[in-house]
Amino acid sequence: MKSSQVTLLAILFGLLLTMPTAAQDPTTRARSRQLLEQGYAADQAGDPERAVELYQESFEIYPSYDVAGNLGVLEAKLGRFPEAANHLSYCLRHFPTGESAKLRALIEKNLQTAQEHVGSVRIEVDRLGAQVTIGNEEVGQTPLDYEVYLAPGQYGVRAEAGEEAAESTLEVQQGELTNATLTLAQRVPARMPASGLTSEEETKRRGIPSLAPGYVLGGLTVAAVATSVVFRAMAGKKRNQVEDLLPDAESGCTMNDSSACDKLKKFVRQHDDFGRVSHVTLVVGVVGAAATIGYATYALVRRKRASAVTPGVAFDGRSGVLFLNGSF
Repeated sequence: MKSSQVTLLAILFGLLLTMPTAAQDPTTRARSRQLLEQGYAADQAGDPERAVELYQESFEIYPSYDVAGNLGVLEAKLGRFPEAANHLSYCLRHFPTGESAKLRALIEKNLQTAQEHVGSVRIEVDRLGAQVTIGNEEVGQTPLDYEVYLAPGQYGVRAEAGEEAAESTLEVQQGELTNATLTLAQRVPARMPASGLTSEEETKRRGIPSLAPGYVLGGLTVAAVATSVVFRAMAGKKRNQVEDLLPDAESGCTMNDSSACDKLKKFVRQHDDFGRVSHVTLVVGVVGAAATIGYATYALVRRKRASAVTPGVAFDGRSGVLFLNGSF
């Protein structure tokens, strides 16, 4: 580790100032101090991963500029630049007046290094106190008077305040600032069936038939008809063979030539067998087609009637609405 970084860690190790957002709880401060000391010891012992874990835990229970500085410098060293940039930025935003100028310069240098590998986002929302989420991470409440650092890529951003919300998509470019402005709007309340059941449960309760049996019957019908066509073609082939062999076979049978006579009988038998299979599968196909059409008609009519008018209610936390949905 560079000597300047060791100096930074040593100086920050001796500092732990109360931030406005931290709870004024001596037990919490003591626990944060303990974790900070353990993190510093782990880093000095050559275990930076463990040190990061301890610093993060310390920062979560009691955010302070010195913990953020230790954590950010170590994350930058490990190449975790988005995390490093956010923590170092926090450190500078809460850096106390009168603190070492050399220390501040070192923090700024590490932040500049991290910024070269990430993009930044500045978010404006038309409501104070709106909770802002980028991806799956909550980044704070408005007004956000600082930039959020992210790895290059596409992110979803959402702002939410009470019953109002807004969403957008951001494309973050390395080394560039992306601005996003969100205007909150009243969220559409989720609709609930009058019975209080989910849509799937309501469908089952009202006995609306599924189309799945129709698909099964249709598939069997197609398979039966295809089988009939194949066996009919095979029967036709055997008929041609019988017709080609018939003159010789008849004379052979008359002259007691058993081989010609047996071949003729074999072809005739095969023709009859293939023909019977073709007829049976054709009948199955016709019956299946009729059943498919009948069931499909029944199911579609039932579903159309069931969905013609659907009563329901909607709640927005302050009032309720009874509505009828469908065709009249």
